[in-house]
Amino acid sequence: MNYPIDEIVTELRSQLAPIEEEETRLRSALTELKGHRKKLEAALNVLGGGPQKAKPPKRGKTCATKQEVVAIMAELLRANGPMETADLEGLAKDRLSEAGRSLSGFRLRFSEAIRESDFQVDEGGHVTLCNDVMANVA
Repeated sequence: MNYPIDEIVTELRSQLAPIEEEETRLRSALTELKGHRKKLEAALNVLGGGPQKAKPPKRGKTCATKQEVVAIMAELLRANGPMETADLEGLAKDRLSEAGRSLSGFRLRFSEAIRESDFQVDEGGHVTLCNDVMANVA
């Protein structure tokens, strides 16, 4: 009864053999290329050409700090008075985006900032500015 399974196993092994041979050939070629590259790099170093330096990666937008988020929240509350947490969060996000800052990590910075003693959140989710200590923050 194992005869059909034996045929399948034999067929699969026959298909695997050329793949393994090709893999061995490619690994050998890769090793040869790496050796050739090392020789060329050594020659360049001796001649003062050195390896080419990779271009530095593009720097993206920088993330806002907690202090920046606190300052923006205080500014928005001074200008608009108490507001719902979601509204304040959205306006602060917009303000940071307009300033060219990345919004990566914003939710964490906002949650840290809202727990500062400068802000009070009531049971209805309205945020108020407790003191105007942030008035001197630009």
